[in-house]
Amino acid sequence: MPAPLQNDSTRSDRRAIYMKIRVAFVIGQYPPEERNLREQVALSYATPEIEIGILSTPASPYIRGMSPTDIQMAAPLFIEAFREAERQG
Repeated sequence: MPAPLQNDSTRSDRRAIYMKIRVAFVIGQYPPEERNLREQVALSYATPEIEIGILSTPASPYIRGMSPTDIQMAAPLFIEAFREAERQG
């Protein structure tokens, strides 16, 4: 006879207690006051169960009026930063 489903979910619940969710935010180059604001917003999502990490990239999305081409040129820098976050766990 198979074990009751309750036992499976209880085991999963116990594992979830020990697992911490890690979320990475990648922030480009901004003036110091703007960067600080973005970091504070990102860190505000932290809870006892969620760890927030912030990585930097040399791209600067702060430029107003960026064309689609400009955005595409910055994309690889953000992608690489997220890959670094994956390597860090």
